[in-house]
Amino acid sequence: MRLFAAIVLLTVLAGCKKSRFGWTDRLIEEPHKSELVGLYRLQKSDPEAVDLIEMGYKRIDCSVELKTDGTYQAEKLPGCFLHGWDERYYEFTGGLYSMSGRWEIVRDKSVFNVKLSIDVISEHTGLTITDPKLATERKPPSKLDVALVSGSPIELGFLVFGSDFVPMRLSR
Repeated sequence: MRLFAAIVLLTVLAGCKKSRFGWTDRLIEEPHKSELVGLYRLQKSDPEAVDLIEMGYKRIDCSVELKTDGTYQAEKLPGCFLHGWDERYYEFTGGLYSMSGRWEIVRDKSVFNVKLSIDVISEHTGLTITDPKLATERKPPSKLDVALVSGSPIELGFLVFGSDFVPMRLSR
């Protein structure tokens, strides 16, 4: 019976791996820039979008394009990707942001991230947050570290904090 329970548990955990990632799924070997160049997307029909739907996002069709010249273009990223709060547990503010700037590979302890420097940013929904404290908390940053998730191809993971960190994956 214990063997059966262990097999069931391992099967469930293996099935969850695609939607969530942990420290062990993060890239620990520095990738070559050419391995990261490309278009990463997340759409409402993707299984990874379930958490965003639960948060209240209605339009989910976002992308990040990492270009060979070290620039990037991001389109319609949900606000939680930028401010990092899981809006199921914290007040929902929504917002869809497009931005551009430069990107680079950076080391964070024993894993690698992509740092996005934000030069130009725009919000598409007309979002206004009247509460000054909440507006400050949800203000988009000037740079953003995005996790590199192991796989073939490598994926981008935006970490959003609720009761735990929930990864929001964009795939090529």
